[in-house]
Amino acid sequence: MMQCLASSHNVGSRSLSELRKREGNKLQRGCSRAAASSRRPIVAYAAASNGTSGSSSRSSSRVWSAADGLFKNAATVSLASSDDEQSAAAAAAAAAAAAAGAGLAAPSQLHLPKHWEEQIRTAPLGRRRGLQRYVSQVAVVNALEPLMRSLTDSQLAEQTLRFRDILARNTHRLQDALNELLPEAFATVREASRRVLGMRHFDSQLVGGMVLHEGQIAEMATGEGKTLVAVLAAYLNALPGTLTNPPTLLAAAGSSSSSHVVHERLHVGGVHVVTVNDYLAARDAEWMGKVYSFLGLTVGAVQSNISVEAAQAAYSCHITYVTGQELCFTYLKDNTAQSAAELVLPDVLGFAVVDEVDSILIDESRNPMIISQPRSDNSTLVATVDGAVRKLWALVMRGVESAVARQPERPRAEVEAAVKARYLVLDTKQRSLSLSQEGMALLFALLAEQPGVVFRAAVREGRPATLMDLWEDDVPWGNMAITSLKAYQYYTCGVQYIVRDGQVVIVDESTGRVRPISRYSGGLHQAIEAKEDVEVKPDSHATASITFQVFFRFYQKLAGMTGTARSAAAEFYEIYGLRVVPIPTNKPPRRKDLPLRLYYTEQDKLAYVVSVVESCWADGRPVLIGTSSVNESEAVLQVLQEWCRPAFRAASKRVQLLNAKPENVRLEAQVVAQAGLPAAVTIATNMAGRGTDIILGGNPEGLTRMGLLRLVYRRLMPRLEACFVEPAAGGAEAQAATCELDALCPAMPLDVFEVYDVSSVSEIKARSPAEAASGLPRDLHLALLAAMMLSEVGGTALEGENLSHDDLRQLASAALSAADVVRRTTLRRLRETDGHTKLQELDFTTVVAPKAEAVFQELCHTLQPYYMGHNAPLSATAAEDEEASSSGPAGAVAAAALQRLGPALEQLQQFGAKAALFLWLWFDQQCEAMAEQVVAAGGLLVLGTSLQEGERIELQLRGRAGRQGDPGTTQLMFDVGDPLIANFGMQTFQQLAGSLLSSGQLLPYQESVVVDLLHREVQKSMENQWQMARLETKRYDEVLEVYRRNLYSLRRLILTGDSQQRNRVGFKTQLALAAHAKLFGTPAAAAYSSSHTSTSSSSSSEPLQLPEHWSLPEGLLAMQRPPVKGRHAAKVQVLRNYLGTSLIHAYELRHLTLRRLLVSSSAGAAGSSSGMLDLDAELYLQAYCRSVMLEWVDALWSCFLEDVDKLRHAVGLKAYSSQQPLEEFRLEANRAFLVLLDSYRDAVVARLMVPDLNFSLLLDQQLDSLGEGDLPGSMQQPGTAAGVNGAVNGRGAGSNGRQPQGGDMLQPAGAANQRRMA
Repeated sequence: MMQCLASSHNVGSRSLSELRKREGNKLQRGCSRAAASSRRPIVAYAAASNGTSGSSSRSSSRVWSAADGLFKNAATVSLASSDDEQSAAAAAAAAAAAAAGAGLAAPSQLHLPKHWEEQIRTAPLGRRRGLQRYVSQVAVVNALEPLMRSLTDSQLAEQTLRFRDILARNTHRLQDALNELLPEAFATVREASRRVLGMRHFDSQLVGGMVLHEGQIAEMATGEGKTLVAVLAAYLNALPGTLTNPPTLLAAAGSSSSSHVVHERLHVGGVHVVTVNDYLAARDAEWMGKVYSFLGLTVGAVQSNISVEAAQAAYSCHITYVTGQELCFTYLKDNTAQSAAELVLPDVLGFAVVDEVDSILIDESRNPMIISQPRSDNSTLVATVDGAVRKLWALVMRGVESAVARQPERPRAEVEAAVKARYLVLDTKQRSLSLSQEGMALLFALLAEQPGVVFRAAVREGRPATLMDLWEDDVPWGNMAITSLKAYQYYTCGVQYIVRDGQVVIVDESTGRVRPISRYSGGLHQAIEAKEDVEVKPDSHATASITFQVFFRFYQKLAGMTGTARSAAAEFYEIYGLRVVPIPTNKPPRRKDLPLRLYYTEQDKLAYVVSVVESCWADGRPVLIGTSSVNESEAVLQVLQEWCRPAFRAASKRVQLLNAKPENVRLEAQVVAQAGLPAAVTIATNMAGRGTDIILGGNPEGLTRMGLLRLVYRRLMPRLEACFVEPAAGGAEAQAATCELDALCPAMPLDVFEVYDVSSVSEIKARSPAEAASGLPRDLHLALLAAMMLSEVGGTALEGENLSHDDLRQLASAALSAADVVRRTTLRRLRETDGHTKLQELDFTTVVAPKAEAVFQELCHTLQPYYMGHNAPLSATAAEDEEASSSGPAGAVAAAALQRLGPALEQLQQFGAKAALFLWLWFDQQCEAMAEQVVAAGGLLVLGTSLQEGERIELQLRGRAGRQGDPGTTQLMFDVGDPLIANFGMQTFQQLAGSLLSSGQLLPYQESVVVDLLHREVQKSMENQWQMARLETKRYDEVLEVYRRNLYSLRRLILTGDSQQRNRVGFKTQLALAAHAKLFGTPAAAAYSSSHTSTSSSSSSEPLQLPEHWSLPEGLLAMQRPPVKGRHAAKVQVLRNYLGTSLIHAYELRHLTLRRLLVSSSAGAAGSSSGMLDLDAELYLQAYCRSVMLEWVDALWSCFLEDVDKLRHAVGLKAYSSQQPLEEFRLEANRAFLVLLDSYRDAVVARLMVPDLNFSLLLDQQLDSLGEGDLPGSMQQPGTAAGVNGAVNGRGAGSNGRQPQGGDMLQPAGAANQRRMA
């Protein structure tokens, strides 16, 4: 890209501020016009150094004036069409005159990389215009770069205040103002990132940020730096801050018929950056948070185990990093909260950037997010059914083995399917099954033999049990058995789930990651637990649910980024309204994709994998082997270790296995980051480590972090030292400690560090100067040894303290932050003195180490905030200029137990930072040299050993190779026994392959068009199946969303609304509606009166008359009663007026009585001088009413969800009668929701109107001490006495004596009515 401004201007802070104020508007207008077109060729301007400079103010003024003129003419020239050459020439001449006046070079043609030009040339017209528009904006951002580099740190940070001031003056056109600020904001972020992180945004990353800002999906190849791209859009959209009643909301509310919406104060959240797991959320928040903090914005990270207070603080930040699942669960928790203090999410979701958008919004959206609660414990029944099913399954499998032995010439899959067909009717695609007649009879016999099995219907009727009793309503033995059979047939340990710590944990089949907080529904999880002989937990019922497709459309603006989105572009647009914009790579790709290979047998495939890995070991080439399941990854590892030649046995022991097992989850990113080391072999499931780049030659920062944790800071946990005891002496304890150490702090992948990986520092032999050339350099050896000794001393002092891995990680991160500041300053000075020499060619002992030691001593006093984890977001230049001391701490991260170290902690951190500095610089040299070795060997080799479910997953695996223009090769293969082929009924193809192999086929594999067709057919079938499942989930959940939105709005108003809002949905409104329904037989809702025009006269139709002190909304007061006709109409009118008024007055009387009871009993217990005030009693009663309403809302909504789930499965039968299942579901769900509202209304009114003094259990002791004469007059009534007796008899019903509870809320008559609604 070309520069258009002089590269060096020293401007004072005050003069520059004045110049910006005076010239800012003109510059913004020029930038806006330069970025406004998408139709014309791109012309930019090259910068030339002036060579001379006057005063700072005159130079700066000339630069800003030149920038204004250049931007104006750049806009004109770049927008000039090819058929308007005269206008283009005139604009070019004007630009040349402006440049000459400022001493800058004349405009020249922008030279794009060839692969950019090719992609723009071959793109469709719309995409081509978009790319041209983005490139023109990139030219504007590049033109601002010299000016940004001339600013000091404080001046650069002040840009945020200036941007906010501009936006504050343009709230009526906020989006346009953001678009106009985009070039300057992006230039600011690019410069801040360069200073703080040492990373400058590429032009392709700037384009990605523009795509995100426009609310689209940026498709960027793996390794293009999407984490850094998100910072651009997040910063720009976080500038408005958290607004109240933004203009867009006010406009939308103004068009609504509900006038009250405009007056509500809505809190709009900041920017949410959504990641795929907690590790990436925490890592990116810590990593990119330095840039945000430098620019004056706050950043937070939300983890799955975070507290409510911490989550509220994180969501109140300008930028929040969080996982998609945690966002959905937080939304559901907010809508099941029992108090306003538990609410976390803002009222309005503003802008979200979804990283790996295809994984989150496509793959993880197959199933809804559900919050559930345990119901009655039926684990005994599940275990009983599993006993019978286990015998049945053993019988079936014995039949399979016998049939296979009798027919060895037939494929096993065919024989197995034939045997199982006798007992089961299988649908492999849908993962469903049913029992054949023979299977049903066998199951009935096996169940009858189980102790405790009683067919209650047969017992009641006094007859022998029959097969039909399997499906009785009392205990659904048949349904439970079918669910258990599904667990045996379709769910395999190591594929769909794993067992850890005595619990069954789901493995996401699309990502390969564990989902520890999720459970299969419908009793399936219980069946799997019984199958695996672990504790069977009680079944649960859903209390709230939502899908990703519905939730993420709540955001006002949604954007995403991934490397594989084009294959799902239609689905993205249909569901989320997002367009996919492919972005050219920063460097031309060099990856070589070999043809897909089909092997006739699995043994031949694995033998080829072993031979390729051995060849790569010999050449020093790294290999990544992608598998589709935990079992497959472990099988490949076992084959490598057993089949490799003796010369490679030592190398096979260092193979890294990365799958969903718990001991590997924490190390996912660390293992993948080092998969580019020479001769490294990594076996990973298809999605493991996604979000972490594989850098050829290794990742210096990751290696430094691993070294600090393994060699230095783990010595603060003395219990881990037991791992160095020989297994014979240490036994099981030593082995457990070894596993814990490897899980928390993995061993260094380089052999040179084995000397330091010992139990005690005293075991490391002293080195003489003559030995300095062997192993690590002497300066690094001494620095590392000193840090290890201090850590070992600290571990002795902390013995018995329960330190966690997070404590160690945070201390290591703090030391790395301090070391990074010194390291970047050291590298800059090395470039100044030895700029023409590669870093790896500099001698570490004589050149690098002395320079690093000098810089460390120079900046040592500025690094104290880093030692305690304050992570001051300052650039290396600021630290060198001693400006770091002006920044206050951002909060220490050290654990409370570490405070026992006292001053020794700071000393440990100082030596840890020095060891990190030397380690990092040494790894910079070594990784640079190893990278050249790996490139010469051909780069990273990616092997895929099985078919993947979709094209996107294969592209993600291939994308691991060839990062940032690196060389690389990919080879995908599968065999005829692949599970996907078997699932789609391609046994004929397997037979054909077997016959080819037996007929003397020369090669054990095929690479042909037939293989590609088979591959595409299988993947297309799988993709269509999952896509239909996602679309079906979306359609049904959209029906529920109407009811969910209305019910949650009602619930939120009950929970947080003011008195006027609560009156709209509170008890008085419910009471008025109930009075009409109960007494007069028809609901008097506002919607009813508006949609049904009354034909009666005004004398027979009148509004509801309520007491004047009731402040109800106008809509309720305008409700019309049903007309009364006939000869007794007048008498009926008088009667119903009297009854309605009596009911309302009865509630008022009870409310007043309870309030007086609270005041008088409190005063009687504490003395006449003190007691509960009348206001306190009123607030207490309001809280009780609110609690009752919330509990009934939650209980009935849970019943509704359970019933509509059954309804969804039942309406599928409507298709056989030529009816639309979705429309039937819509109608039945609407009826069910109306029943819910009726049940809720009846239950709340009954609960609050019946004089049930269970509510007053907290006053039992005071009531017992009062005589009848001491009670208020209103309480001395026969009904009240009975109520008091009922309260006394009801003691111990679950009330805690302080907070009012709903009593028998979970077993209401209304709930029973609700269950009969379908």
